[in-house]
Amino acid sequence: MNIGCCIATKDIPLAKEFGYDYVELSAKEIMKMDTELWKLKRKEILHPGIPVLGFSAFADEQMPLIGPSAQEEVWSAYLDILLERASQLHIKNIGIGAPKARMIPSEYDYGLATREMEYFLYTAARKANSYDITILYEALHPKECNFGNHTQECYQTVKHIHSPNLKLVYDVYHAINTGEQYADSRMCFDEIRHVHINSWDQGLQRYFLFEKDLPYVKDLCVFLQSVGYDNTISVEAFDADFPETGAASVSIIREALYEAEIKHPLSRTPSL
Repeated sequence: MNIGCCIATKDIPLAKEFGYDYVELSAKEIMKMDTELWKLKRKEILHPGIPVLGFSAFADEQMPLIGPSAQEEVWSAYLDILLERASQLHIKNIGIGAPKARMIPSEYDYGLATREMEYFLYTAARKANSYDITILYEALHPKECNFGNHTQECYQTVKHIHSPNLKLVYDVYHAINTGEQYADSRMCFDEIRHVHINSWDQGLQRYFLFEKDLPYVKDLCVFLQSVGYDNTISVEAFDADFPETGAASVSIIREALYEAEIKHPLSRTPSL
């Protein structure tokens, strides 16, 4: 299983030094760059030679994807530019978590919001298909977003749309803080192509992994092995502390994977 991290572009050389297999970058950071800055930054991103697997942090409240303020012409144009830049980095996945971009008013019809999200995801997958990029839909815990909170709900959405390059990212932080058990997502792993993991505190602030997280990471890895998952796993946390805390996550996950493989052996196939 390949291990990555979600970081700012400035930390890419460190990620390679720490031993990560790949990085994920913020779509929001990439899309703040004008054309000229992007030309320079693209070379800087590629220079260290570590693969850029995907984009996370897709959008915020300034570009709602659903709800009364959503505008197709805005998010469609955004997608076009983002996909072009993604292709220039040889990216394979774009994650659609975007909690602030999918908040809906309490009185808004949930069924309508679901249809709007389905249309967005269908359109995003159709656009991404020509670049050989997969769109990954993500369930978010209810304290962060009030739409699409459960893994099985998002799974049903992906099944309903039935696009070959629309899949799921399973975020352990969101799943646990929604009240899910690992077993609740077992049925969804035919559509799950990526996993996010991190440490968090009582205020639900996210961090890179610490030694205290090893038992939880071991339990997760045993579960992933038991369902036959052998793709990619990224640490997604606030990257301000990455230079100080980012290195430990690699060894913690590798130790957990080693023990899990002893219990549930899998033939390893590189996924990058």
